[in-house]
Amino acid sequence: MKDILDSIIEELEELDTFEEVLDMAISLEEKGRSFYLDKLAEIKSPTVQDIFTYLAREEKKHSQYLRDFKEKYSKDSISHDLSSFNPGAATTPDFREMLQEEFSERWSDEEGVLLSALRFEKKTEMLYTELARRATDKKKKHFFEKLANYEKEHYELIDGFLEFSTQFRMET
Repeated sequence: MKDILDSIIEELEELDTFEEVLDMAISLEEKGRSFYLDKLAEIKSPTVQDIFTYLAREEKKHSQYLRDFKEKYSKDSISHDLSSFNPGAATTPDFREMLQEEFSERWSDEEGVLLSALRFEKKTEMLYTELARRATDKKKKHFFEKLANYEKEHYELIDGFLEFSTQFRMET
């Protein structure tokens, strides 16, 4: 199975406009939402169900933020070319080694599903951090920095729950 970040990196390298970058990010957020909603049926813990319900709502909000941002840029007739954004920069970091299998079918237990969610949130945080780094327009840079911070908060939520649950199991 092809890692989702491989697809993101390939797509970033092929994008010509900022509008295309936003479309790709919207798609990623929608995939995240689908992941959380699909995994709800596998989760028995009410707490984890609540976390995934919350995260699905968050991903929906993020896709709407991206749509609104895209619409604003269209209405303002701001250039959609790469003069203020360079998605194909040669310095794209290789995330693949560090983060694999965010939607792996081999994870069936709750911790595995949470690890998958953790990887997904870390990857989207890194994607938005990279997009902010590449942006030369202050509004775009700030927008992607905010999205990266949201994803970081999601990562920390899941990580904290995993740490608590595994520590509890080790103590009992």
